Amino acid sequence: MKIKTTFLLFILPFFTFAQGSWEFNTAGNTEGWSATQGSAGASGILTATGTFIRYITITGTSSTARNPTFTNATANMDGTAFNSIQIRVKNGSGATYLKVLADGTSYYSIITAGDIDYKTYTIVLNRIGTIVSIAFEFRLYDGTTGGANYVPQATLPTSVGTNIDIDYIRPISFVAP
Repeated sequence: MKIKTTFLLFILPFFTFAQGSWEFNTAGNTEGWSATQGSAGASGILTATGTFIRYITITGTSSTARNPTFTNATANMDGTAFNSIQIRVKNGSGATYLKVLADGTSYYSIITAGDIDYKTYTIVLNRIGTIVSIAFEFRLYDGTTGGANYVPQATLPTSVGTNIDIDYIRPISFVAP
């Protein structure tokens, strides 16, 4: 009986708190994330390299190719234990604003465009309970809260075919200094 109880106590945390972060360390495994672009959600190719996931921006109109978005509909992040989410991204696109959607509630962060190195952004969510779905939408900062649509352009300087690479996404407990 002791062995069964010990085994149950050992595996229980893996069932109840399995999602700690998304590290993208397995080639071919996007860990539940998908990528779309445009109001109709034109799917793009999301590649898991074994060290990061990559999305390549596509061309189109403002309705078919705007705001590259990474979504995990089954993230199940513990919003009580983790008040923030951290993303390490190399944004090769022209997007300058990151909209984070946590179960439909929006949070925003200014980001840099045309990165050649990874940058880490921490977004305070302040949500309680389980956050079922999380999405990261790449937009343009225009001085307003919601920002403007980012539409990759084929004209020079082109922003079509640029990479958005995500090294990791981590729920964290963040305390402002």
